[in-house]
Amino acid sequence: MYSEYQRKKALQLYDECKSVVKTIQKLGYPSRQRMYNWIADRNDSPKPKFLRKRFNNTPDHPYHPPLALKLETIHRWGGADVFLDLKRPTPFGEQIH
Repeated sequence: MYSEYQRKKALQLYDECKSVVKTIQKLGYPSRQRMYNWIADRNDSPKPKFLRKRFNNTPDHPYHPPLALKLETIHRWGGADVFLDLKRPTPFGEQIH
């Protein structure tokens, strides 16, 4: 890691000589890729923060509904068999007709 002072000094020297290679040769740091990154970061405008999607978490439609509401919904739609489609696996060797 380089300090903010080292970064500013390298960019200032780059502005004077307009050469990445000469800047690195004079200072002995950073790598070429790091120098190109510093130049690109300096020229970029600040990026806006990513806005997260807000979820509707009202009492009528809670994000984490209570267990009682979940069970009521399962029973309203016909029980767990409708949702889980519970079928017992056929034992190995038993023929299916």
